[in-house]
Amino acid sequence: EDGRIAHELIDIPDDPGSDHGDYDLAAPTLIRALTGPEGTNQSIKVTERSTDTVYPELFVVVDTAFAAVFSSNDKIIKYVGISVNAMNLRYLGVTDPKVKHRLVGLEVTTTQQEWFLRRVTMDPRYVHAQGTLASFQTYITQNSQLYGNADLVYLLTGQDLATVKNYQVSNRSAGYAYIRTVCTVNKVGVGEDRPPTFKGVHVMAHEVGHIL
Repeated sequence: EDGRIAHELIDIPDDPGSDHGDYDLAAPTLIRALTGPEGTNQSIKVTERSTDTVYPELFVVVDTAFAAVFSSNDKIIKYVGISVNAMNLRYLGVTDPKVKHRLVGLEVTTTQQEWFLRRVTMDPRYVHAQGTLASFQTYITQNSQLYGNADLVYLLTGQDLATVKNYQVSNRSAGYAYIRTVCTVNKVGVGEDRPPTFKGVHVMAHEVGHIL
């Protein structure tokens, strides 16, 4: 009744050709440099407005496993910015009004913050998709001063998500989100990405669509 209905997305194949050419990777129009020393908790805040398009404001949180692939924070910012722009291409068919997600914040977490990453007890190689989503929602609520103004908050993880059903572990889950929770306390989703492949783009597009 509170909107916390989880949605599972089945993982994509490893073959890069599986993207079917249904999006292009456009250069990001909104990229800002992070400030502060490497390895610390950092965030950016970017806002712009337009009257002819609806701009759901998206805050992206990336975990240390995702960030470890990159040699600098600037490269993380660029990759996430391109990913959001590529995701927006999937919404070009939405009209009256048009929808364009706006990246309004980016946070690189530290290992100390990542208590919300819940391991699968039966196989700790995997991050528990449902448990992590619930814990991430709690984390967002506890830090509302940072995330409160965003319409939705999305966790990008470089780790392997898995679900547990009937005591069976499945690592075919690439994303999880609460349905129709935009602008509520449950406005969260989580998805895998494997930089620099951009395979997380359509996972994010799918999960964000369910949050909306």
